[in-house]
Amino acid sequence: MIKKIYILIFLFLGLISKQTVIKLNNVALSDSLKQSLEKIWQKITDKKSLIDINSEKRIIFLKGKNYQIKEFEKIVHKLDKPTKKIQLNIETGLTNKDALSAFGIDYFGIYNRNNSIKKSRNFGFMGIGGSLYEYPLPTASLFDPLLVAPIPNISYIFNLQQNNIFFTSNSPLSATFSGPNINTQRLTNSLFLFAQDKNVSILSKQSIIVNNRETAKFFDGEGYPLYTQVPTPMNDTIKLIFTTEYKPIGFFIHIKPIIAKGNVIILEILIENTVNAINSGPIYFSTGVNAFPPVLDLSRVFMTVYLRANQSFMLFDFNSNQLEFDNYYTPFIHRLPIIGKLFTVNTQPIKLGTGYIMITPKIIED
Repeated sequence: MIKKIYILIFLFLGLISKQTVIKLNNVALSDSLKQSLEKIWQKITDKKSLIDINSEKRIIFLKGKNYQIKEFEKIVHKLDKPTKKIQLNIETGLTNKDALSAFGIDYFGIYNRNNSIKKSRNFGFMGIGGSLYEYPLPTASLFDPLLVAPIPNISYIFNLQQNNIFFTSNSPLSATFSGPNINTQRLTNSLFLFAQDKNVSILSKQSIIVNNRETAKFFDGEGYPLYTQVPTPMNDTIKLIFTTEYKPIGFFIHIKPIIAKGNVIILEILIENTVNAINSGPIYFSTGVNAFPPVLDLSRVFMTVYLRANQSFMLFDFNSNQLEFDNYYTPFIHRLPIIGKLFTVNTQPIKLGTGYIMITPKIIED
């Protein structure tokens, strides 16, 4: 008898209408998610039940029966799981062909060394252009002729891509470097940067932490002043006011990391490079002076990269001209007054550098 009374009490309490507030701590309430939650609430309840969602405060206000609210809370708590965060480390710099050759790489494309070892195939190369080189392994080699060296040396490098006639594209493609064992250890970014430090100039290092599927934006450049007219409403009219606005000139890097199964990180990368091709300036006419805007060249590169733990992504072939000043003179004689200048030569050679961008994502564990 007492058990039946308790059951009736619980049923009665479950049918009583009440009000409650659910606070979301992790998930963002987008318009699509709001519509989905409202549809779920309507299926659980009837039209008389109330739901009000505040996106800014991430609060859901509910009015309904007790069992309906509990069922809805279970669904919301499953959605409101902590979002994984990803740390993106970006490094930009300059290197040259000597550094790439010493590293064993001079190409445009993707060289999947780890995949080659697993499948026991000659090499896993995708892409077009350039040459691909390989250091012989200290273990049994997959290639013929067999060249074995206990310590890899530049003299033991041989070309894996014998015919380069059809590979003529200069499009900058990507390369991934990684590997915990001896077969792939030489392809890590640390070996490339530290072993060839004299040939590498690091320009910038940046780091940012973003949520999964959140786009991070990096900018490396400067603001170019533009004298322009801006329509401004004043006293029920629109007037043109002259002002100076700053146009960003340089590199924009947009990175959207996506965590897939097995902690594989998918990087959707968009690189925009803006260059001031022709400066702005005045044009003189008989009736006056007019200013013309600068001409800006914009190039875009978009790619999708799949990386595993401890892998880095490097994009080569960003060229940069470096102006170097060298003085050549004859010892002692160049110090003589007047005629000493005849024994001194000033040169300004232009050195062509190859720019690179290295991106290393890391999943931040809770």
